[in-house]
Amino acid sequence: MSTTVPAPPATIESFEEALRENPSDYYKWEEYIARLEADGDKNKIKEAYERLLNEFPLMYGFWKKLADVTFEVENGAFDVVIQVYEKAVEQSLYSVEMWTHYCVFVAEKSNDLNQIRSTFERAVNKVGNDFLAHALWDQYIDFETSQDDFLRLSLVYERLLQIPLRDLTRYHSKYKTYASSRTTAELATPDQIQQLMQTHQLDEAVRIAISDQRDAYYTAAAAELERIKPFESAVERPYFHVQPMDEKQLQNWRRYLTIEESRPETSVQRMNHLYQKCLVSCCLYVEFWSRYVRYLEAVGSLQDASDILSKLITLYRRNDQSSHILYAQFEERAQHVDNARAIYANLIQGIGKSHVESALQYIYFERRNATDQQQIAQLFSTLQEGMDVKSRAYMQTQLAKYYISKNELENARLAYQQLTSGDGAAHVFVWLSLIEMEAGLPGVDANDQESRLDPLLHVVSSSALLSNADKIKVLKRLLEYALSLGKDLLHARQIESKVLALESETEEQGEARGVKRKADESVDDRDTKVARSASPNTLAQQYAMYAAYQQQQQQYAAYAQQTQQQPDAYAQYYAQQ
Repeated sequence: MSTTVPAPPATIESFEEALRENPSDYYKWEEYIARLEADGDKNKIKEAYERLLNEFPLMYGFWKKLADVTFEVENGAFDVVIQVYEKAVEQSLYSVEMWTHYCVFVAEKSNDLNQIRSTFERAVNKVGNDFLAHALWDQYIDFETSQDDFLRLSLVYERLLQIPLRDLTRYHSKYKTYASSRTTAELATPDQIQQLMQTHQLDEAVRIAISDQRDAYYTAAAAELERIKPFESAVERPYFHVQPMDEKQLQNWRRYLTIEESRPETSVQRMNHLYQKCLVSCCLYVEFWSRYVRYLEAVGSLQDASDILSKLITLYRRNDQSSHILYAQFEERAQHVDNARAIYANLIQGIGKSHVESALQYIYFERRNATDQQQIAQLFSTLQEGMDVKSRAYMQTQLAKYYISKNELENARLAYQQLTSGDGAAHVFVWLSLIEMEAGLPGVDANDQESRLDPLLHVVSSSALLSNADKIKVLKRLLEYALSLGKDLLHARQIESKVLALESETEEQGEARGVKRKADESVDDRDTKVARSASPNTLAQQYAMYAAYQQQQQQYAAYAQQTQQQPDAYAQYYAQQ
C-alpha cells in the first residue's frame, strides 16, 4: 500500500525570495508572518510587520501587532511605541479601531492625564462621529469614570448624544441612569447652569432643563441615525482588504456619497470623514479617489486634494498607474504644469514604463501644453520602446489619429501602412481603425470612398495573419460603410459574399458557432447593432428594394422619353403609381 509523502514546509528563505519578487502578494505575507510567529523571533516578526505595512498601510490589525511587539522588543519603551501609533493613525487614514487601540495604550501606560485626554480628544475629533465609533466612546467613558471627574464625564455624554452612533439608544439610557445620581454641578458647567437659571429659579428646574436639552439632542441624533442607518448597515466591510468589493457594496457607497453631497446641510467636515471612511474600504477603486478629489476641488480645498493624492501614490496605490495619472491631471488642472510633468516623468520611467495608458496620457498632456508637433510624434515612437507588439500597434493607431487631427493625412496613412505591412496586420483593431479613418474623411463622395476602401477588401480577405473571425469583423465594418456611404448595393453584395464564404469555411473547419457569435459581440464598434443588421435576410430585402427602384426608374425614363415633357411626365407617372 503506497503512502503519500507530505511536501516539506516552505523555508523562511523561500518566503523572503518570493516576497522580494512580489512584495504585493498579501497572502504570501500572511504565510510568511505565520511562520515567523510560530518560530517566535520577535525581532524578525517586528521587521516583517514593518515590511508588510509598507505595502499595506491600511491593515490596522498589523499596526496593533507591530505596536505590541515593539513594546516587547524595546523593553516597554513608551515613547518608541507612541511613534508606532502616531505613524499608524496617520497612515491608516480613517480607522476607529486604530484610534481606539492608541487611546487604550496611552490610558494604560501613561501617568499624564493631559496626554491621555489629549489623545482621546484627537481620536473623537477624527473618528468619533463614525456610525461604529461606540468602542472608542466606551473607552473614553470608562476612563473618565475611573477618574471620578463627573463633570467631564457629563460633557462626554452631552457630545456623544448628538452623534448618530449605532449604539445611540444604549448611551441615552446609560446617561439617564448616570444623571439620576449626580448633582446639578456635576451635570453641567457653571456657565451652562447660570444661563439656565435666567429662566429657571429652582435647582430642580435647572436639572430638568438640562435633561430636556440632552433629550432633545438625542431625539435629533436618533432621527439622523434613522436616515443614515440603511447605508451604514449595508457597509459589510468597513475595513481594508485586498479582496475585491462586490458590486452591491460599491453601489451602496456610490448612493451614500451622492445623497450626502446633495444635502445642503451636510458639512465639509462630514463629507471629508465619509470620503475617508469610504476610501479605506474602497482603496483599490480609483473612481472613489477621483470622486473625492472632485469634491475637494468643488469646495475649494485644493491643498487637501493635493495632499490626499500625494498619499495615494506614495502610500496606498504607488504601483497603480491610474492613480499617478489622476494626480498629474489634478496638478495640470491647478495649472501646476511643472508638477504634472514631473509626476508623468516619474511614472513613465518607473511603473508606467511600457504601459500604454501612461504613455498616451503623458503624450496628451504634452500636446495640451503646446509641445512642438515633431516632439509629440517623437514621443509616440520613443515611448513604444519595451512594449509588446499589440501595444506598439495600438500606439501607432493613436499616432495616426494625432496626424489626422493636424490634417497630416499622408503621415497618418504612412503610419497605417507601416502597421498593415508588419506585425500590426495581425490585430483586428488596426484594420477597424484604418477603415474608420478612410471612411470618416470629410468631403469624400461615394466613388472616392469606395476607391479607398476597396483595396482593404482583398487584403483582409486574403490575410494569413487574421483569423476568420477577425476577418468577418473587419468585412462587416466595410459592409456597414458600403450600405451607408456606397454608391450602390452591388459593392455591398460583393462584401457580403466574402462574409458568407468565410462563415461557411469557419463552420466547415469545425469552429463553434457560439465562439464566432461571442467574438462578433465583443467588437468595440460605434454601433455593433448596425453591423449585425447586415444579415442575409436584411440584405435580401435591401437588394429587392434596390431592384424595384431601378425598375421603376427605367419605367419612368421610358415614359418621359415618350412624352418629351419630363416635368409633366414625372407628375403623371407618379400619379399613376
